Order: sequence, then structure tokens, then C-alpha cells
Amino acid sequence: MGTRSLTRTEAERRAALLTVERYDVDIDLTALPDGPEVRCVSTVTFSCREPGAETFVDCAADVLSATLNGAALTPTGDGRIRLPGLAAHNVLRVQSVQADTATGEGVHRAVDPADGEVYVWTSLLLERSDAVARMLRARAAASRSTGS
Repeated sequence: MGTRSLTRTEAERRAALLTVERYDVDIDLTALPDGPEVRCVSTVTFSCREPGAETFVDCAADVLSATLNGAALTPTGDGRIRLPGLAAHNVLRVQSVQADTATGEGVHRAVDPADGEVYVWTSLLLERSDAVARMLRARAAASRSTGS
């Protein structure tokens, strides 16, 4: 699956249309010691200045499911999820999986043949840095709340 880059015009239009109130990102890395999958549930709460308008969000992983205000959405196949009929207040929930951690964007996993250990790292493009920062803040907050 290819992911289209966000254009400046698209970013300006979306910024004029939406105000993000909150991101909640739950990243599950627990399958990485035994396999390649990284699962994620992202919830975005936002308001729209033009109820009824349409925009989109980007997702660089395979979308398992997506809902906007409880209604199912269909990914477009180019890394985007259309958000039609926006309300004044909205909640977007996306469940995704990155099944390929050997190549491409995102989280990478490898087993070192010398020690047999699993190593995990991420490739980072500047246009994705905000997503990684949100993930790290969420992980830090979760660690503080569980004491781990």
C-alpha cells in the first residue's frame, strides 16, 4: 500500500476546517518478540468549523477498521480515510496493523543472528515526526500511570 503525501493546500484546508482536541494512541508492541505485527488503536477527538464538510486523515498502516462518530468508514487504499459529513464535534477511531516490520516505513524488527535477540527501531520521515512524538508521549504517560 502506498501512502500519498499531504500537500500544502490540503494541510491549509484541513487546518482551517478542524481543531483537534485530543489524540489517544494505544500501540501494542507485545507481538514483536515472536512475530512482525504492531497493532494500534488511534482515537482523535476534534471539532469542525463547517458541519457537513468532508476531509480525510492519513494512515500509514493497514486499516482494520475505522469509525467516525460510530459510523463505519472505508479506507481509500492510498493511505487515506475519507471523513464525510463531519459534525460540529467528532470522534474518529482507527484500528490498524503494521504487518511488515522488515522493510518500508514505521517500526522495524530484526533478530540478531549473533545473539538471537529481537531488536526494534523506527525509520522516521520528517512528515511523520508528529505521530511519533504523540506515540512517545502516550507511552510515557502509560508507563507513569502503571508505574513501569
